Amino acid sequence: MIICRHTEQCKAFVTPQNTVRLAIDRSESENAEVLLNIFPPGCVGPRHMHPDKEQIYYIIEGTGTVLIGEDSVSIAPGMVVLVPRGIEHSTTADPEAALRYIVFNTFTNNLPRESGTYSDHFEKILPGRKNWTPGMVVRG
Repeated sequence: MIICRHTEQCKAFVTPQNTVRLAIDRSESENAEVLLNIFPPGCVGPRHMHPDKEQIYYIIEGTGTVLIGEDSVSIAPGMVVLVPRGIEHSTTADPEAALRYIVFNTFTNNLPRESGTYSDHFEKILPGRKNWTPGMVVRG
């Protein structure tokens, strides 16, 4: 089966901080999903971690900073960032422009089918994102 979608036509998931467009759902793959993450100018994303997946970001537009553990790196278009499993991290968009990057989520313990879809995951994390304030760590 071939899956080919334009990210602008993908379902959008909106939090108070960012918008995520789902390109390939975890239910369509054995152990991965692909998302377009869009941060408005100046957005500070929540510090969080994922116990069951590592992430790779490919920056396509804008600039910002990614904090991984205690290390930070400035990001710009064309850069690739690896976020290891189980490490707290966050992303901040610079104030001049929106930050857009592709997120490749790879599930490290094989994705159990009962984990559902990205929609299921989003419904679990959204309450924490609604109450999030800078400096707070979100789990999941």
